[in-house]
Amino acid sequence: MTNRLCAALCVAWIALFSPLCAQAALLAGFPQQGRLEYDLMHGEDRGRIGRAEHAWQYADGRYQMALAVQTAGLLDAIYHFEYTQQSSGVQGADGLVPEEFAVLQTRRQDQRAHFDWAHNEVQITRKQRTTAYPIEAGTQDVLSIWHWVMQVKGGGKPMPTQMNVVTNRRVYTVAVEDKGKTRASIRGSERAAHLVTMRATNGKLTLEMWLDETLWWMPLRILMVDDKGLTLDQQITAESLARFEAQRDGVPEEAASAQEGAPAENAP
Repeated sequence: MTNRLCAALCVAWIALFSPLCAQAALLAGFPQQGRLEYDLMHGEDRGRIGRAEHAWQYADGRYQMALAVQTAGLLDAIYHFEYTQQSSGVQGADGLVPEEFAVLQTRRQDQRAHFDWAHNEVQITRKQRTTAYPIEAGTQDVLSIWHWVMQVKGGGKPMPTQMNVVTNRRVYTVAVEDKGKTRASIRGSERAAHLVTMRATNGKLTLEMWLDETLWWMPLRILMVDDKGLTLDQQITAESLARFEAQRDGVPEEAASAQEGAPAENAP
């Protein structure tokens, strides 16, 4: 299960940006530094198998992001597993322009992608071998998808119908569908959301993202299904949601940390 978990996570965060020199502005009020936590569920019974934490920082026209995943409970006792994605680059005119992407994983060598925009190629290193792939303007690594969605949706721009993505393995083409307003189910409660789906054109992955337009279009839930039927379900924690709502509303973080329970209803 863990190898397939890694494969799904490697292509779960998908994005597209243009490598331009001018700097695009973040959405008003969006925290330039922050973190979000998600419970990682698995399979039809949606049993909790771990926790994912996404952290980011914007400063001086640059960005850094990381996604850290760790097993929990009985699975962690039997098979401890840690997995981290890292992305860094610049804030371009149309969004993020990646320069470096890395995957760090328990019991495996680091895997890295270097974006060489001067030669329009990405150099992916894994298993001590480096392979160069051609890329076009708009190619992005897998980590910063919700930041891209935030900037596209928050800026009132239409979603593209297709995009390219670099993973720690290769370059993929992904079809995108903006399905509009719906409701997200999070630990048995429902919340207004906006659904975006992404499917690799080779059929290897389906990704569904429920976004909260009242919270800078951040993902409330991310559901992944691979070609073998493996289901991975990331649902934002109540504590993380309360903290982010407090940042939006200008409430001190200490007050937000005191809130407990499942996500509350918010009207569309």
